[in-house]
Amino acid sequence: MHKYLQLGISFIIILALFSSCKAKQYTFDNYEGRRIAIGSSGGFTGATTQYYIFENGQLFKRENSDYVELPTLDKRLIQQQFENYYTLGFDKMQINDAGNMSYFITMNPDTEKVQTLRWGGGAVDPDKELEQYYKLLSTIIKKNNKPTK
Repeated sequence: MHKYLQLGISFIIILALFSSCKAKQYTFDNYEGRRIAIGSSGGFTGATTQYYIFENGQLFKRENSDYVELPTLDKRLIQQQFENYYTLGFDKMQINDAGNMSYFITMNPDTEKVQTLRWGGGAVDPDKELEQYYKLLSTIIKKNNKPTK
């Protein structure tokens, strides 16, 4: 019995230590790492929906000219998505086919290394892996689309 009590206490201490280790949080304007923006534009209203994913897992939604912070995503999952972007060769693609309803993925928006992939115009069929990647990021975002403040 004494052994189980020690094990339980040790587990609680370890859990408390890990939960207290939190990555530094940034504002939208002071983050300097890699980021991905995804979204869509057009349709009946012509509105643009845009989300920014920081490599540290922070998530922001652009609403008009403001950036609303959403709950942080799993950092390991997001780092894997950044790696997938390059592993799948999206950094070597060039697609700019805007239409009535367009979808886009932008790597490193607001930097000099920016790359935007835009499709939906019908002149170009996007790579199936690109569409799946977009859907995966959209699903990850939808599960966390509740403002933190």
